[in-house]
Amino acid sequence: MLCTRVLNVTEIMIFHHTDCRLQEFSDEELSIRTGADIDFMSFMTLTESITQDINRLQAYNMFNNVTIWGGIYSVESHTTRLIAGTHNGSVLLSDTEVEVSE
Repeated sequence: MLCTRVLNVTEIMIFHHTDCRLQEFSDEELSIRTGADIDFMSFMTLTESITQDINRLQAYNMFNNVTIWGGIYSVESHTTRLIAGTHNGSVLLSDTEVEVSE
């Protein structure tokens, strides 16, 4: 909220990456392994997780004038793929792949 109200940030990008080892664990498994009884927000698919993160941010109603995007960075191919985004409350779905320069 600070960055959108004070620093005039107008876009938020949520990126996940392929080959994420945390995908292998449920909240229960992570709680057992860490001893912490918290919501780790575990996920099985990257697309589902990104969409949930976007919806979670939108639910706060603090980002009404902010565009929120989500994408996946491919560790293997060094490309990004736009998954979903919002603009003025509308959800935009995409499957656009972009190569990242090294």
